[in-house]
Amino acid sequence: MNLPLLVAAVYQPEVDYPPVTATNPPEIYPEFPLKNRSVNQANQVYPMVRELFHLLKLDAENYGTTPWNPLKTVISPGDNVLIKPNFALDRHSNKESIFSIITHISVIRPVIDYVLIALNGSGKITIADAPLVKTNFHNLIEANGLIELQKYYQQSGINIEILDLRAEAVQSQGDVILKRIKLAGDPKGYSVV
Repeated sequence: MNLPLLVAAVYQPEVDYPPVTATNPPEIYPEFPLKNRSVNQANQVYPMVRELFHLLKLDAENYGTTPWNPLKTVISPGDNVLIKPNFALDRHSNKESIFSIITHISVIRPVIDYVLIALNGSGKITIADAPLVKTNFHNLIEANGLIELQKYYQQSGINIEILDLRAEAVQSQGDVILKRIKLAGDPKGYSVV
């Protein structure tokens, strides 16, 4: 598969992330894959991700129509798709916003929707990362809204698996490790590189 090397960027000044429970698109686009057609007109992030796919000229001939499938050259029905956000820690050490160190759910949401379009009802979606060992993974995905988003998709009959790929976590106090905890890790195992 030879994909063209393209780079695109979308910049919109003074965009705020929507609340983690309000990730619906601001309007229903022709290609929108879900029957649940709720909107959040304040969500400015969803259309920015959509515009990235457009600027990359992905399925350009169908843009703005029901069959637009921008990921069809990389995802086919029946594929197992891994979405790998950036999940570093479950809290910011300087008490800043956690969203400076993890991917906000409003960026993940449209990616899931366009993966669903490409899968066309057949395949699997997994969201996974291996944050730092001192991270409480459950707290991270709860703060990020990923647990609620997973429930939202389940209501439409779509199962999205969320995996913590770490083999080990720790309980710590400051920089002192109090306890090491063995985790299930990657169900497919690991390779030394």
